[in-house]
Amino acid sequence: MVENKLLVRAARRLRQAWCQAAEQVSQQLDYAVDRIEQRHLSFQHACRRLDKVQPCHFATFLPGLNNQILTQLNQLREAGDVVQGLLEQSAVTVPHLRTWVEELRQIDNDIGGLEIDFPKKCVSAVTEPITLKDISLGPFAIRFFWGRLKQSADILCFDIVALDPFPAENDDHVTHPHVKKEKLCAGDATMPIKLALQQGRLADAFSLIRSVLLTYNAHSPHVALEDWEGSGIDCHDCGCSMDSDDSHYCEGCSDDYCGECIGSCEVCHDTRCVACLTRCAVCEDLCCGGCLHQIEGSGRNICSNCRCICTTCNCEFTEDEEQKGSSLCFACRATNPVPAVPFAPIPVSVPTPTSPFQESLDDASLECCAAAPV
Repeated sequence: MVENKLLVRAARRLRQAWCQAAEQVSQQLDYAVDRIEQRHLSFQHACRRLDKVQPCHFATFLPGLNNQILTQLNQLREAGDVVQGLLEQSAVTVPHLRTWVEELRQIDNDIGGLEIDFPKKCVSAVTEPITLKDISLGPFAIRFFWGRLKQSADILCFDIVALDPFPAENDDHVTHPHVKKEKLCAGDATMPIKLALQQGRLADAFSLIRSVLLTYNAHSPHVALEDWEGSGIDCHDCGCSMDSDDSHYCEGCSDDYCGECIGSCEVCHDTRCVACLTRCAVCEDLCCGGCLHQIEGSGRNICSNCRCICTTCNCEFTEDEEQKGSSLCFACRATNPVPAVPFAPIPVSVPTPTSPFQESLDDASLECCAAAPV
């Protein structure tokens, strides 16, 4: 039983963390609204470019300008969807201090083993030893870190630690069919856990996680219980069986792959499966989604090495669209064409070759002309 003094102290810390999370949601909403305004200005700027195109270049640059306008319109719509989602989701509720004390007591009563680690900003409880289909997995510590709440009020705030681990034979990181690297795949309970955290129902979130640990879902395990004590890991792509030493973990989709079905990003070099990699539209290098940037004008996804910034309008364009000797995008080149420099031939004086015979002949001619009567 935890002392009341520690419970009150922990309740104050939890209430402060929920206040910070509520403020973070408000800041996200403000940022999303500002994003809409920026996208709207970019859309208007693209429309003005269309009006400024000279008639002689209209047919040439119309497709590109239309793509710019469509891209800006799509991004404006996406920014609106983000704002709508933030407005529709449940706002973070900040309960009173007394309620937090009751939440902590309920966690201790429902699960047991309540511990509070103030330096790590952690509240933990310990489940009973868990057995699934005659396989003993031991007890698990459910650890909630309130410092993570302002980044994401969801399942990522929790670590699930096996206290007496019996991991899968072919993957030491899997200590439970639904726990890998101390992260829980909550399945259908993901959204209820998130909602419980947003509403300050910490005890309900702990109970939901405990229920997931006591249940085996044969449709989505990291390692099936049938393969727990000695079978190979199946590649998520081709399905071939492999040992844990030969498997590769994709950091994008969190699945295991064989050496033939795994790759890496050419920019950040993170391990990714083929499905999580996309080719740059310019250099065609395979890159992860975080290292690709969509060009507003053309809508193409390119890596940072192939991205250029227009010195006139500050818009992005691809390296292959850059005119030699110019750092303008194709739309600004259409409205501000570079004047052609007329070619002027350089006069060259070529001396007329002379010979000694010609020089003597010229002297004789001059003497004859001088002696002739006028």
